[in-house]
Amino acid sequence: MKTLKTIIWLALLGLSTIGKTQTFSKHSLKIAAGIGFNDNRIFSGMGTSYLVGYQKEIEGNRLRFSGNFRIGQFSTELITDGGEHFFTAKNLEALLNVDAVKLGSFSFVVGAGIFGSRVKGMRTYENREGNQPQITWDRTTYDKFFEAGGTFIVGFRFNNPNKRTVINVLPITVQAGTNNYLNYAFRVDLDFKF
Repeated sequence: MKTLKTIIWLALLGLSTIGKTQTFSKHSLKIAAGIGFNDNRIFSGMGTSYLVGYQKEIEGNRLRFSGNFRIGQFSTELITDGGEHFFTAKNLEALLNVDAVKLGSFSFVVGAGIFGSRVKGMRTYENREGNQPQITWDRTTYDKFFEAGGTFIVGFRFNNPNKRTVINVLPITVQAGTNNYLNYAFRVDLDFKF
């Protein structure tokens, strides 16, 4: 009998919390994955990137600041005109996002920020003799350098205030920097509210 009362009490307690909104802090953990293209003064390639960061709401539920660490791995596997490049770009990024248009849980997001990127990788050079189709790889070099610049994002945000997880779909994520550095990505972010 005591077990039945406990079960009924727990069920009533659970039913009483349905419909009540959860309150979350203004802080969240951000993770993301994307695919894209990176072109810089030495390397050029397509690949994937991953991001982890911390985000804080600044103004209500519309303006957010995030500090992120992003790592991308790129290669020329899908590019056939030239030597082979295999490289990694590691970024530290500070970004401000704003909900430009907000309709309930859905919003159109734009953002801008700054980044610093360390690029490291290897490339091979091709040696063609005359008009022969035969390509011989005659040397490999290893390079590393630092780039800095600005970040610009455009996308969509799905934020149900009663849910812990927020989904950001960012079809335009562009980083442009010194020495013709350009990184373009399609990215999906998940924000986990504290």
